[in-house]
Amino acid sequence: MERTTLQESGALKAGQADRVGPTLVGTSTYMAALATTHLAVWLVLSSLWLAVGGSLNGIDIGLALLLAIFLCSWSERGSPAVVSNTIAGVAALLLVWVVAFVYAMALDDLSYDGQTYHSLAIIKLREGWNPFGGLLLPDDPPLTWLNHYPKAPWIWAAGIDAVFGNFQAGKAPNVVLAFAAGAAVFSAASVVTRLPIWACFVFGVLAAANPVASVQMPSFYVDGQLASLLTVMAAGGLMWLRSRSALALLITCSAAFCLVNAKFTGLVYAVLLGLAIAAIGVSMRPRRLLADALPVMACVMAIAWPGYTPYLNNMMNDDHIFHPVMGKRPIDILSHITPVAFDGQSRWFKFGRSLASETANACRNCESGRLKLPFIVRASEARGATFPDPRMGGFGPLFSGALLLAAILLAIAVASKAVSAVLPVSLVVLVGLVLINPEAWWARYVPQLWLVPLTVALFLQNAALPSLGRVVRVALLVVLMANAAFMAVIATGYAAYSTRASRAQVADLARAGPLYIPDTYWVGALQRLVDGGVVYAKRDFSAADCAEIVTVLRSNLRVCRPANAAKTTLQAQ
Repeated sequence: MERTTLQESGALKAGQADRVGPTLVGTSTYMAALATTHLAVWLVLSSLWLAVGGSLNGIDIGLALLLAIFLCSWSERGSPAVVSNTIAGVAALLLVWVVAFVYAMALDDLSYDGQTYHSLAIIKLREGWNPFGGLLLPDDPPLTWLNHYPKAPWIWAAGIDAVFGNFQAGKAPNVVLAFAAGAAVFSAASVVTRLPIWACFVFGVLAAANPVASVQMPSFYVDGQLASLLTVMAAGGLMWLRSRSALALLITCSAAFCLVNAKFTGLVYAVLLGLAIAAIGVSMRPRRLLADALPVMACVMAIAWPGYTPYLNNMMNDDHIFHPVMGKRPIDILSHITPVAFDGQSRWFKFGRSLASETANACRNCESGRLKLPFIVRASEARGATFPDPRMGGFGPLFSGALLLAAILLAIAVASKAVSAVLPVSLVVLVGLVLINPEAWWARYVPQLWLVPLTVALFLQNAALPSLGRVVRVALLVVLMANAAFMAVIATGYAAYSTRASRAQVADLARAGPLYIPDTYWVGALQRLVDGGVVYAKRDFSAADCAEIVTVLRSNLRVCRPANAAKTTLQAQ
């Protein structure tokens, strides 16, 4: 295969090197490649250890980084900038990991799913559970989710916990992948659309600040990782098709590999996006079929290993590949959490209603998000941004306005004959990846929808448009930035406030002396107590046994201060 480096690609010809810093582009590309390849290799090594009866350990993390550096540097072999890009890229990634650890350890996961089955999976892995060795019994919820869901995010988190001894630090990959998404789009904006450096930076920040990722960043939810990995894969695919850079192909394949093992929908999205990249690549250069098909081959490899559990294991047990959410023994995971307003409605109604509604949690027994006009922001929407998975208006209060502006901008560009073939093809792929999901109304299930208005703005940023088009183009970027800031700032601020209150309560409980705590599904809440120095005995209790019963903040876990203990007042937050 003819190999090209990014510095040698057409993106840096015709004076491009004078307008965009090639060193910065090379560093950001290398960092995005290294971040995703590190996680992919780490997953392979950890799975190998588990398959031979071992356990998670720190060797995986360090060895995976060394192998990832080798793969990235080998992909850029022959480039005069390979040494400088390697040094700068490694330094950048290490700095990102430091920032990620600081962020993750500063904010506790106080979400429902994060404190329950996600924490349970991480703790089980840390304590020696080997998913390659058999199923956890009984194979009923919550253990069903552990047995049959993809395990990459849990393996990364458990490995970090095992090495650093800090449970909350396991959320660090959320931050790393968001940075990787931003770096990949920053590079793609330069390589593919030849934008000036400031514009590349703006689009990189907007890509990293996908609201699905930003609201889940303080938690163990995995949809944010899905959002970032899809962005990395899409940006890598664009760079590969434009520059035929081996490093861009490595980015695309590594992201696809991780997507398959992050979530069931990750497999579907990665395969379809990989097929789209292959089809477009072959149509451009028919003799490059093998290279263009590598992202799809990466998906197949990810299913075989480390996706043996759950994918192949499910099929060998005569179940659907996506058991337990599909197949002959499906478990309904949506009916009890879908807004009542959606009962009996079509997928298209639910999708449109969610986009046209205010940002709100809108749980089964909560008030559904009210309809509103685009560009209207209601005070109640700030509460919606505090949830890791708002069901209505999940992309933020201004997202419907951004979609409207993107549609107007696209119409103006079409009328002005300023649209290249790349934009409509990109939109068909992205919109197709959204609409294929029957539950596209829930933002967490289709995080790639955030990329639709972003893609319109990106490919029309340099287009020759009439004055109205230029005004709409600026307005679209402003609205996207305001929307992203709204969701990220409120989500992080609320997480910081809640963490402070939670740690104050845990400190009170630690001073209260030995407590009674029953066996609980809220293992993440229990882990917070243990990490805070709470001493306890595991046992059931009644009101007569207790001088005081306290519910742990943001959970249903109730703890008891024994009646014979020294009198201490516990603050129930």
